[in-house]
This record gives sequence, structure tokens and C-alpha cells, in this order.
Amino acid sequence: MKLTDTMKKAKAVDFAQVDAAFDAALDRLARKVTGRGPGHPAYEAVVNPPKRGRPPKGTKRTSVLTNVRLPVPVMTALRTKAAKRHLPVAAAIREAVVAWSAM
Repeated sequence: MKLTDTMKKAKAVDFAQVDAAFDAALDRLARKVTGRGPGHPAYEAVVNPPKRGRPPKGTKRTSVLTNVRLPVPVMTALRTKAAKRHLPVAAAIREAVVAWSAM
């Protein structure tokens, strides 16, 4: 069967309804994870995650690059926990900072 025949027989999808259901599920998840509502930075970080990579020409970055110096035992524990969760160290630090800001 050709792809065009499959597309003709495919069931039509109401994307507005799918988007609304996705947005509602994402809202419930963000409220459950952060314990906060719209407008709080932790909630917004879950619902509207920052875009990765280079910003388009004419726009500015919404995040700030910082350096953090941590004691050796803290960094060792962080690497161990990140490895157990299969996360890069930078992602674990980001996650910890977002969780801390939600407190």
C-alpha cells in the first residue's frame, strides 16, 4: 500500500482538541511537580522550558551563563546522583536550582 493511499484512509484528527488535552495534562503535571501555579518561575520552567541552542538573529537570550565553584565532596556526590539518574551533571544542577527556587 502506498503512503498516499494510507493518508487518504487515515482518520481525521482535531488538532485543537489534542492541543487542549496536552495543555491540560501539562498544567496538571507542572502544578503537581512544583506545587505552584502560573506566574511562578518553577511552574513556567516546566510549562515553557527554555529553548536550547543559538537564539535567532535579533533576539536575546533569556538565560544567564554562570560559573559555580563547589567543594569536592559536593561535586562527587552530585556526579554520583546524576549518573544514577542517567543525567548530565549540568542538567542535575539546573534541576536542583529550579527545585530550590520553588521553595
